[in-house]
Amino acid sequence: MTGQSTTRIAKRLKIFEPAFIQCGRASARVHLLDLSYTGALVHGGPTTPPSGTFLQIHCKDLDIAARVAWVRGPKFGVAFLKPLLVEELAKIIDMAPTASIEKQRTEHGRSTARPALTANLVARLGRA
Repeated sequence: MTGQSTTRIAKRLKIFEPAFIQCGRASARVHLLDLSYTGALVHGGPTTPPSGTFLQIHCKDLDIAARVAWVRGPKFGVAFLKPLLVEELAKIIDMAPTASIEKQRTEHGRSTARPALTANLVARLGRA
């Protein structure tokens, strides 16, 4: 990733969640390998979209608009066009919203008032 910043805005949570991506009329089954409210690491198999491609990620009844930020072999990183809501992130990882995620969102300009519900996710994400 020469010339690209590797600084992430939000801490990532390791997951292994099946999903589908759609680029125009083409679609493919993929797995989300890590996730934050701003993006994800995706394993796409033998065919991956090129960097800069806009696509939709379909996962757990959610449709998430994203742009491919980088590609390395069968894996690629995506940046969501708009950050996930706490409830959307929690739905993908099968957990309730937490204070840690909400704290990160507030620090990065998207303040909302939601109660902390799951200490386990706080432990997995760590402190912002």
